[in-house]
Amino acid sequence: MKWKKWLGIFCCILVLQFGSLVYLNFYLNQPALPVAATADAKQKDSAASEVSVPDQAVDPLISPDRQHIAYSTDQHQLLVDGLNGTVFHTTVGRIVFKKWLDDSTLLYFDQRGNLACYILQLQGSKSVLVDTWPTTKWIVADAFFSPYIELLYIELTDSQGYAHIYRYDAVVGTTELPFGSIRVDHVEYDPVTDTMKVFDALGRVWTYKNNRITRPDGSTLDVHINQAPPSQHDVPKANKNTSKKSNSTGFEIKSVNGK
Repeated sequence: MKWKKWLGIFCCILVLQFGSLVYLNFYLNQPALPVAATADAKQKDSAASEVSVPDQAVDPLISPDRQHIAYSTDQHQLLVDGLNGTVFHTTVGRIVFKKWLDDSTLLYFDQRGNLACYILQLQGSKSVLVDTWPTTKWIVADAFFSPYIELLYIELTDSQGYAHIYRYDAVVGTTELPFGSIRVDHVEYDPVTDTMKVFDALGRVWTYKNNRITRPDGSTLDVHINQAPPSQHDVPKANKNTSKKSNSTGFEIKSVNGK
C-alpha cells in the first residue's frame, strides 16, 4: 500500500536527519584541550628560545632578539649569557651605562677612575676601547647608532649639566660635535638619514646633518672630523682635536688591556 511506502520513506528521512544532527552536535562540542595544549606548547617553545635572567644578575639588559643578556655582579664582573651559557665575561669597576646597539653588539661604560667606553661584538668575544674621559662626575645620558653607516654618537653630561656629544667611527675615532654650551632636554636621531636634533629645555633645536650644525637662529657651523693620530683626552673637554684611529673597518679596533 502506498501509505506504508510513504511512511517508510518519511521514517528514513527522520533517521537521517537525526543522525546528521547528532554528528554535528558531536563535532561542534569537541573539547578544547588539544587547542589549549598546542598553545601551551608554543608558549613553552617560545620561552625556551629566550635567554633567562640569572639570580645574581645586577641591572640585566636583554638583547633585542632576546637571545643574550648582559649584566653585572656584586663581584665586579660583567657577563653576557646566551641560550647555551656565558659567552663573555670581564672584570670591571662599575658599569654606569650599557646599551645593545643590535642583537650582538653591546656598548658599555666602565667607571674605574676614568670613564671608559667599550664596544663588545659577540662574534669576536672581545671588547674594544672607544674612548676614555678622566672624570668621575660625568653622566652617560644616551647613545645612538646607525647600522646603515656604522656611526655611533655618545651623549655625556658634565658636572655643570652641559651636554657633550661625540661622533665615533672606527676609522677616524671620536670627535666632539661643537654644539656649544647646551643643557639638553632630549636628543632625536634618525639612523637612516644620519640626522640628529638636539633640544634644550626652552624648546630650541640644533640640527646636525652632513657634518654641519644648524643653530636655532638659522646660522650654520661646519664640523671638521678629526684626522689626528690616536691620543687620549688630557682633560674632559679636550677631545675636540683628538681622536682614536684604527686601520680596520666597522667597529673592529684593537683590543685594550686584554678585554
